[in-house]
Amino acid sequence: MSQTTQVEIIRGNDHSCHFDHSCRDKGAFQLPITLADLPTRLSSCRDMPMYLTFNRQKDGTLLAIHDELYVLSRLVEGRSDSPSEVIVDSQSVKTATMIAEAVGYDAAKKVKGRKRHLTIDTLGLVLRVLVTAADMPEREGGKRVLKQVQQRGHTVRRVHTVWGDGGYDGQPFYRWAIETLRWVVWVVLRPEAAQGFVLLKKRWKVERTFGWFNRYRRLSKDYSLASHQ
Repeated sequence: MSQTTQVEIIRGNDHSCHFDHSCRDKGAFQLPITLADLPTRLSSCRDMPMYLTFNRQKDGTLLAIHDELYVLSRLVEGRSDSPSEVIVDSQSVKTATMIAEAVGYDAAKKVKGRKRHLTIDTLGLVLRVLVTAADMPEREGGKRVLKQVQQRGHTVRRVHTVWGDGGYDGQPFYRWAIETLRWVVWVVLRPEAAQGFVLLKKRWKVERTFGWFNRYRRLSKDYSLASHQ
Protein backbone atom coordinates (compact mmCIF):
# COMPACT_ATOMS: atom_id res chain seq x y z
CA MET A 1 0.00 0.00 0.00
CA SER A 2 1.27 3.42 -0.90
CA GLN A 3 -0.49 5.18 1.96
CA THR A 4 -1.00 3.07 5.03
CA THR A 5 -2.03 3.67 8.59
CA GLN A 6 -1.76 0.73 10.95
CA VAL A 7 -3.17 1.22 14.41
CA GLU A 8 -2.93 -1.44 17.08
CA ILE A 9 -4.60 -0.82 20.42
CA ILE A 10 -3.22 -2.78 23.36
CA ARG A 11 -5.34 -2.62 26.48
CA GLY A 12 -3.59 -3.14 29.80
CA ASN A 13 -4.24 -2.70 33.48
CA ASP A 14 -2.46 0.63 33.39
CA HIS A 15 -5.04 1.93 30.90
CA SER A 16 -2.35 2.95 28.42
CA CYS A 17 -2.43 2.34 24.69
CA HIS A 18 0.39 1.86 22.20
CA PHE A 19 0.17 2.64 18.52
CA ASP A 20 2.37 1.25 15.79
CA HIS A 21 1.77 4.03 13.30
CA SER A 22 3.24 4.02 9.79
CA CYS A 23 2.13 6.78 7.44
CA ARG A 24 3.23 8.64 4.38
CA ASP A 25 4.79 11.53 6.32
CA LYS A 26 6.75 9.61 8.97
CA GLY A 27 8.62 6.38 9.37
CA ALA A 28 7.55 3.59 11.67
CA PHE A 29 7.50 4.55 15.32
CA GLN A 30 5.80 3.59 18.56
CA LEU A 31 3.84 6.22 20.39
CA PRO A 32 2.49 5.53 23.89
CA ILE A 33 -0.69 7.47 24.64
CA THR A 34 -2.45 7.63 27.99
CA LEU A 35 -5.91 8.92 28.83
CA ALA A 36 -4.33 12.16 30.05
CA ASP A 37 -3.36 12.91 26.42
CA LEU A 38 -6.96 12.69 25.21
CA PRO A 39 -10.01 14.92 25.70
CA THR A 40 -11.54 14.63 29.15
CA ARG A 41 -14.77 13.19 27.76
CA LEU A 42 -12.92 9.98 26.88
CA SER A 43 -13.11 7.89 30.03
CA SER A 44 -11.53 4.63 28.85
CA CYS A 45 -9.56 2.99 26.06
CA ARG A 46 -12.85 1.68 24.76
CA ASP A 47 -13.65 5.20 23.50
CA MET A 48 -10.35 5.66 21.66
CA PRO A 49 -11.25 3.99 18.33
CA MET A 50 -14.09 6.50 17.85
CA TYR A 51 -11.76 9.40 18.73
CA LEU A 52 -9.20 8.16 16.21
CA THR A 53 -11.91 7.71 13.57
CA PHE A 54 -12.86 11.39 13.74
CA ASN A 55 -9.21 12.46 13.52
CA ARG A 56 -8.40 10.20 10.56
CA GLN A 57 -11.55 11.20 8.71
CA LYS A 58 -10.40 14.81 8.63
CA ASP A 59 -6.93 14.15 7.22
CA GLY A 60 -8.08 11.71 4.53
CA THR A 61 -6.56 8.59 6.06
CA LEU A 62 -9.84 6.69 6.28
CA LEU A 63 -10.58 7.45 2.63
CA ALA A 64 -7.11 6.19 1.61
CA ILE A 65 -7.63 2.99 3.62
CA HIS A 66 -11.04 2.51 2.01
CA ASP A 67 -9.62 2.89 -1.49
CA GLU A 68 -6.85 0.36 -0.82
CA LEU A 69 -9.29 -2.16 0.64
CA TYR A 70 -11.68 -1.57 -2.27
CA VAL A 71 -9.00 -2.55 -4.80
CA LEU A 72 -7.97 -5.59 -2.76
CA SER A 73 -11.60 -6.73 -2.49
CA ARG A 74 -12.01 -6.64 -6.26
CA LEU A 75 -8.77 -8.53 -6.82
CA VAL A 76 -9.86 -11.23 -4.34
CA GLU A 77 -13.03 -11.66 -6.44
CA GLY A 78 -10.91 -12.12 -9.56
CA ARG A 79 -11.84 -8.73 -11.01
CA SER A 80 -9.78 -5.89 -12.38
CA ASP A 81 -8.77 -3.20 -9.90
CA SER A 82 -10.99 -0.80 -11.88
CA PRO A 83 -14.71 -1.35 -12.51
CA SER A 84 -16.16 -0.73 -15.97
CA GLU A 85 -19.67 0.17 -14.79
CA VAL A 86 -20.91 2.11 -11.78
CA ILE A 87 -24.37 2.53 -10.30
CA VAL A 88 -25.63 5.74 -8.72
CA ASP A 89 -28.63 6.19 -6.44
CA SER A 90 -29.73 8.16 -3.40
CA GLN A 91 -31.32 7.35 -0.07
CA SER A 92 -33.11 9.85 2.16
CA VAL A 93 -32.90 9.14 5.88
CA LYS A 94 -34.21 10.90 8.95
CA THR A 95 -31.80 12.74 11.20
CA ALA A 96 -31.64 12.38 14.97
CA THR A 97 -33.54 14.90 17.07
CA MET A 98 -30.51 17.02 18.03
CA ILE A 99 -29.29 17.46 14.40
CA ALA A 100 -29.91 20.83 12.76
CA GLU A 101 -27.07 21.37 10.28
CA ALA A 102 -27.54 20.39 6.59
CA VAL A 103 -31.09 19.12 7.08
CA GLY A 104 -33.79 19.39 4.42
CA TYR A 105 -37.10 17.89 3.33
CA ASP A 106 -37.37 15.35 0.50
CA ALA A 107 -40.89 15.94 -0.80
CA ALA A 108 -40.87 12.81 -2.99
CA LYS A 109 -39.93 10.49 -0.10
CA LYS A 110 -41.65 12.62 2.56
CA VAL A 111 -38.52 12.50 4.70
CA LYS A 112 -36.99 15.34 6.70
CA GLY A 113 -33.28 14.73 7.12
CA ARG A 114 -30.34 14.05 4.85
CA LYS A 115 -29.73 12.35 1.53
CA ARG A 116 -26.96 9.84 0.83
CA HIS A 117 -25.79 9.98 -2.77
CA LEU A 118 -24.17 6.60 -3.31
CA THR A 119 -22.01 5.17 -6.07
CA ILE A 120 -21.09 1.48 -6.20
CA ASP A 121 -19.62 -1.02 -8.65
CA THR A 122 -21.44 -4.12 -9.89
CA LEU A 123 -20.20 -6.09 -6.87
CA GLY A 124 -22.03 -3.69 -4.58
CA LEU A 125 -18.79 -2.19 -3.23
CA VAL A 126 -18.94 1.49 -2.34
CA LEU A 127 -16.91 3.91 -4.45
CA ARG A 128 -17.98 7.23 -2.96
CA VAL A 129 -20.79 8.56 -0.76
CA LEU A 130 -21.86 12.19 -0.58
CA VAL A 131 -24.17 13.25 2.27
CA THR A 132 -26.27 16.38 1.76
CA ALA A 133 -29.51 17.86 2.98
CA ALA A 134 -32.47 15.75 1.84
CA ASP A 135 -33.75 18.50 -0.49
CA MET A 136 -30.71 18.18 -2.78
CA PRO A 137 -31.96 17.08 -6.25
CA GLU A 138 -30.77 13.66 -7.44
CA ARG A 139 -29.12 15.01 -10.57
CA GLU A 140 -27.16 17.70 -8.71
CA GLY A 141 -26.04 15.25 -6.03
CA GLY A 142 -25.26 12.71 -8.75
CA LYS A 143 -22.96 15.15 -10.52
CA ARG A 144 -21.05 15.90 -7.34
CA VAL A 145 -20.59 12.28 -6.27
CA LEU A 146 -19.67 11.10 -9.77
CA LYS A 147 -17.01 13.82 -9.96
CA GLN A 148 -15.56 12.41 -6.75
CA VAL A 149 -15.51 8.95 -8.32
CA GLN A 150 -13.68 10.28 -11.38
CA GLN A 151 -11.06 11.87 -9.12
CA ARG A 152 -10.00 8.39 -8.01
CA GLY A 153 -7.96 8.37 -11.22
CA HIS A 154 -6.27 5.10 -12.19
CA THR A 155 -8.64 2.91 -10.17
CA VAL A 156 -11.63 4.02 -12.28
CA ARG A 157 -9.84 4.19 -15.63
CA ARG A 158 -12.07 1.49 -17.19
CA VAL A 159 -15.41 3.09 -16.28
CA HIS A 160 -17.59 3.84 -19.29
CA THR A 161 -21.19 3.39 -18.06
CA VAL A 162 -23.30 4.81 -15.24
CA TRP A 163 -26.60 3.13 -14.30
CA GLY A 164 -29.34 5.06 -12.50
CA ASP A 165 -33.08 5.41 -11.95
CA GLY A 166 -35.59 8.00 -13.15
CA GLY A 167 -34.16 10.63 -10.85
CA TYR A 168 -31.19 10.92 -13.22
CA ASP A 169 -33.24 11.00 -16.41
CA GLY A 170 -33.00 13.93 -18.81
CA GLN A 171 -30.81 15.21 -21.62
CA PRO A 172 -28.94 17.83 -19.53
CA PHE A 173 -27.63 15.15 -17.17
CA TYR A 174 -26.75 12.79 -20.05
CA ARG A 175 -24.89 15.58 -21.82
CA TRP A 176 -23.03 16.58 -18.65
CA ALA A 177 -21.84 12.99 -18.09
CA ILE A 178 -20.59 12.66 -21.67
CA GLU A 179 -18.86 16.04 -21.82
CA THR A 180 -17.43 16.10 -18.30
CA LEU A 181 -16.75 12.46 -17.43
CA ARG A 182 -16.79 10.74 -20.85
CA TRP A 183 -19.25 8.25 -19.34
CA VAL A 184 -22.62 7.12 -20.76
CA VAL A 185 -25.70 7.21 -18.50
CA TRP A 186 -28.31 4.46 -18.76
CA VAL A 187 -31.58 4.92 -16.85
CA VAL A 188 -33.59 1.85 -15.83
CA LEU A 189 -37.24 2.68 -15.14
CA ARG A 190 -39.73 0.62 -13.18
CA PRO A 191 -42.52 -0.77 -15.43
CA GLU A 192 -45.67 1.32 -14.95
CA ALA A 193 -47.91 -1.74 -14.63
CA ALA A 194 -45.67 -3.50 -12.12
CA GLN A 195 -46.90 -4.11 -8.59
CA GLY A 196 -44.84 -5.05 -5.55
CA PHE A 197 -41.15 -5.89 -5.77
CA VAL A 198 -39.60 -5.88 -9.26
CA LEU A 199 -36.01 -6.92 -9.94
CA LEU A 200 -34.60 -4.13 -12.10
CA LYS A 201 -31.46 -4.55 -14.16
CA LYS A 202 -28.37 -3.26 -12.31
CA ARG A 203 -30.46 -1.13 -9.95
CA TRP A 204 -31.12 -4.04 -7.57
CA LYS A 205 -27.42 -4.04 -6.69
CA VAL A 206 -27.50 -0.57 -5.17
CA GLU A 207 -30.74 -1.40 -3.32
CA ARG A 208 -28.89 -4.36 -1.81
CA THR A 209 -26.10 -2.04 -0.62
CA PHE A 210 -28.69 0.25 0.99
CA GLY A 211 -30.08 -2.87 2.66
CA TRP A 212 -26.63 -3.59 4.09
CA PHE A 213 -26.58 -0.05 5.50
CA ASN A 214 -29.92 -0.50 7.20
CA ARG A 215 -28.70 -3.54 9.13
CA TYR A 216 -26.66 -1.20 11.33
CA ARG A 217 -28.39 0.94 13.94
CA ARG A 218 -25.96 3.82 13.44
CA LEU A 219 -26.91 4.00 9.75
CA SER A 220 -30.68 3.60 10.12
CA LYS A 221 -30.71 7.34 10.93
CA ASP A 222 -28.14 10.08 10.45
CA TYR A 223 -26.63 10.88 13.85
CA SER A 224 -23.73 13.00 12.58
CA LEU A 225 -23.68 16.63 13.68
CA ALA A 226 -22.35 17.68 10.25
CA SER A 227 -22.78 16.12 6.82
CA HIS A 228 -19.60 14.74 5.27
CA GLN A 229 -18.24 12.64 2.43
